[in-house]
Amino acid sequence: MNSGSASTYYARRTGRKRHRFPKLSAIVDIDTHLILGTIIDRGPKPDDVEFRRLTRGAHNRQPFDALLGDAGYDAEHHHEFLYRRLGVLGIIPPTRGRPPKSKRQRPSTFFRRFIADHFPKDLYGQRWQIETTFSMLKRTLGAALHSRRARAIDDELFFRILTLNLMIIALIIAVLNRANPVPFPAPGSFSGPGSFSGRRCVAWDAHHSVPNALPAHVGSLWCRI
Repeated sequence: MNSGSASTYYARRTGRKRHRFPKLSAIVDIDTHLILGTIIDRGPKPDDVEFRRLTRGAHNRQPFDALLGDAGYDAEHHHEFLYRRLGVLGIIPPTRGRPPKSKRQRPSTFFRRFIADHFPKDLYGQRWQIETTFSMLKRTLGAALHSRRARAIDDELFFRILTLNLMIIALIIAVLNRANPVPFPAPGSFSGPGSFSGRRCVAWDAHHSVPNALPAHVGSLWCRI
């Protein structure tokens, strides 16, 4: 998101320097595009600074089995945190750091080596669904923020995310009401946060090479800043 009406391209062409800008970290359900967890901060900074806090918060709200992330999150300690603390399989390309000297060279640590040997390309392709969510956010609610103070910027961005989630829920209810003769219940009558995104609709064989057996059914979530 831009913290003003001037686009990033215009600022670059006119020589404007942007030292700090709003940075949104999000976890999204790829089935519904609902945003399950966010952290609003200031950039530039490394992608994985808020990784643990964001994933733990989203998992507490809506448990999931797999997290798809780009190479910016590639680190053995992230894989260990996901698997040992949350019971989640991290599907992250093990390509961060120095390029290997040969194509046969494999990562030296356990989880990164496991992902390199059994990387699910078809499932990982769903990570790009996050671009759809960010596009929906910008096209429907605007790409520029109008606030100027830091607290107001955070509040405006948070309420835009909340508004987008409500729009998605309203659309889902409208579609289900057209498909069912019995009206679909209102959002307040649902039993829990997993009513929409708790489905385990994607499966991947983990080959049982990881201790304690990874879940056979991989969920449908991914992470991206």
